[in-house]
Amino acid sequence: SQSWGQDSVLLYTSSEEAGAEELRLTGDGSGGTIAVWMQVPRGKVEDDSPKALLWDICAQRVDAQGNTLWTENGIRLGITENGGQCPTNRVVAGDGSCGAIAIWEDLRKGLTSVYAQRIDALGDIRWQPGGEEVCYIEMNSSFWPYMAVSDGSGGVIVSFGTRAQKIDTAGNTIWPANGVRFAADGANSIAYDGYGGIIVAWGESRRSYVQRLSDEGRPLWGNKGIKLIP
Repeated sequence: SQSWGQDSVLLYTSSEEAGAEELRLTGDGSGGTIAVWMQVPRGKVEDDSPKALLWDICAQRVDAQGNTLWTENGIRLGITENGGQCPTNRVVAGDGSCGAIAIWEDLRKGLTSVYAQRIDALGDIRWQPGGEEVCYIEMNSSFWPYMAVSDGSGGVIVSFGTRAQKIDTAGNTIWPANGVRFAADGANSIAYDGYGGIIVAWGESRRSYVQRLSDEGRPLWGNKGIKLIP
C-alpha cells in the first residue's frame, strides 16, 4: 500500500532559472529518508555570474509519515558561493543521528577534487562552508564511481574510483592523505564491515576481487585482495 498518499512527497519545484537532477537517498535512522540532489542552472552560465551561484547541491529530510522537515525546496549546501565550482557526482550516507553526509566532486582547484558536508537532523550545516576536502590528486581524472557508507560512529567511509577515505563526525579525514588505494580499477560495491572499516569489491580483466580495509585503512586480505573468480 502507499503510505505517503497517491501524489507522493514533493521535494523540489524547478524554476525558470534552475532545475534538479540526479536524486540520491539514504535512510535517516527513524523510518524516514534524506534526499540529496544537484541543482543546475538552466541555459548558458558564465563563471562568476549570479546565475553560476545557482549551481549547488540540495538536501531534504522526509519523516516516516511523509512530512518534509527542512526548508521548502531543500537545504542548499552553498558550495559555489563558498569557492566550489560545478559540483557533481554526489552520494550520501546517514550519520547515525538522523542527519547525513553528502560527498561530491568539483573543480575549484582547476582539477577534480572530492569534498564532503554534514547536515544534521535539523537541517543545519555542520562543517566548514563549501565542505571539507576529502581528496585532491594533481591530474585530470575522474574518481567515479562514488559510493559511501556510514562508519558506525557518526562519520562516513567513501570510495572514489580506486581509493577510499574515512571521515569522522567532525569532518576530519582519518586515513592517509588522498585516501587508501585498494585496486587498479574502480570499486563496484562497498559495505560496512561492522568494525569501523569496509569491504570493497571490484573487477579487473574479467576477474572479481574483494578486499577488507580496517578502521585504520589497512588492507586485511592481502595486498591484492581475494580473487573470487579464477
